Amino acid sequence: MSKADIPKKKITLSGLREAARLFKYIRPYSLQYGLGLFFLFGSSLANLAFPKLLGDLVNAGNAGDIMMELNRIGLTLGGILLVQAVFSYFRIVTFVNVSEKALADLRQHTFNHLIRLPVHFFDKRRVGELNSRISSDISLLQETLTSTLAEFIRQIIIIVGGITLLVITSGKLTLFMLAVLPAVVLLSVWFGRFIRSFSRKAQKEVANSNTIVEETLQGIKSVKAYTNESFEVERYHEKTTEIARIGIKGGKYRGAFSSFLIFGLFGALVAVIWKGATLLASGAINAGQLFSFVLYSGFIGGTIGGLANVFTRIQRFLGATEDLFAIFEEQTEELDPEEELQPKEILQGEVRFESVSFSYPSRPEETVLKGIEIVIPSKRLTALVGPSGAGKTTMTALLMGFYKPESGSMIFDGKPAEQYSLSALRKQIALVPQDIFLFGGTIRENISYGKPGATEDEIL
Repeated sequence: MSKADIPKKKITLSGLREAARLFKYIRPYSLQYGLGLFFLFGSSLANLAFPKLLGDLVNAGNAGDIMMELNRIGLTLGGILLVQAVFSYFRIVTFVNVSEKALADLRQHTFNHLIRLPVHFFDKRRVGELNSRISSDISLLQETLTSTLAEFIRQIIIIVGGITLLVITSGKLTLFMLAVLPAVVLLSVWFGRFIRSFSRKAQKEVANSNTIVEETLQGIKSVKAYTNESFEVERYHEKTTEIARIGIKGGKYRGAFSSFLIFGLFGALVAVIWKGATLLASGAINAGQLFSFVLYSGFIGGTIGGLANVFTRIQRFLGATEDLFAIFEEQTEELDPEEELQPKEILQGEVRFESVSFSYPSRPEETVLKGIEIVIPSKRLTALVGPSGAGKTTMTALLMGFYKPESGSMIFDGKPAEQYSLSALRKQIALVPQDIFLFGGTIRENISYGKPGATEDEIL
């Protein structure tokens, strides 16, 4: 699952409250995170100072001592550049350090929780889906904590601070700019998202066409055996024609979007400059103020356009946290692999099934075992014989405590299974599965998997 496949969730108060649970993993590093926020505020405020100082640089020609004023402003700009560079470096390093440590804790907690979930949970979930929780979802959380959240705060500072400075520079021109530029930027963002939907649709059709090619070539013997070459050619022809149709339609929209950007955004900027020029002519503002105003307008317009992308990432972040925390709500098994066996928990080997009935949670309508009555005596070799699907594997799964009977009781040495811990039972029961699974590593490591501290002689 890629990041783009993670479902987006609406930004709601309950969703944000749920996502806030994530910050418990940041709490141990809160001092570092606070320092990162300090560097973020500092670099954002330094960014806001540039248009004002550049405007002052334009006005410097009117000063009495031109070179002294130019040098003063130039040195100030250089100092702010240095501060911004240093603050930006430490902001990135601090946020990355905090997010890497916090997400390492989150990954460990997620895996520790997953591995303690009962078998019936894994019957209902695909391994790929669970793996994506630890890979794609947590990678998205990392992106959010490292950059998205910082970007959102930076954009809010620039928009609020920029509009405040615009009002201070010229209230009349600010009202004119806010009536023109934000509307054009938001329309551009909406138009861009509309076009991207066509691109995604085309990509989906391309994937479908690739599936046709893959299926046809993998099953080429069947295709030829049934002389279905013409059928497959026609199927592929229809799909590629549909891709071309969507692409042509999308091209028309992209052309219209390009024309809109040229006319809309540049037209809005021209309108703001024209209005500023009329105020300059009337003496309401000076040249430096107009220059600063245009730069601030560009800053604000670009930032408003970037907000849409940030909101999309936040929506995916909420979707990822919701899916991840849904796993945390699942009840784990009570296991303690390190606990030593108590004398009362040591099994002698007698097992009784008393009226045991069972259906798998994934197929509750299908009864696999019904009223089973059986006694397996101690210190005897007992074989369960029957056709495939009779329930032999299911009985061994019940013995291991992978599932609990729906009714009836399982008795070990005269005591109900509930009186033994799961760890105690599983430590004393060896399971040789029908389908052999080898873990990554050496044969030696696989042999000693059931007893990691096994000696060389025991392994041999």
